[in-house]
Amino acid sequence: MKPDEEETKREIIKLFLDNGVEKESPFGIQNFIEHSFSLLKKLPGDWYGVSSASNILQSLNNHYKPFANLEIIICNESGINEKVCYNKSMNEC
Repeated sequence: MKPDEEETKREIIKLFLDNGVEKESPFGIQNFIEHSFSLLKKLPGDWYGVSSASNILQSLNNHYKPFANLEIIICNESGINEKVCYNKSMNEC
């Protein structure tokens, strides 16, 4: 693995740390729970399905923008079209 790939992986993992620092770890459990209540009125201990969790992560990403070029795309009722994702990612660069 290249050094810059390793650093990118470390930066992504940091986004999920449970350190209580919102801007450093926007996807940490504390932010996830707080955001899930404001977005979906879910309480700690409630069940989070794939759809709920995906929507919460997308909302957290839109709020904190941890990486300028990171976008979370949710495909609710269709398959993922590789060409569409590729074209979308190239337009963002």
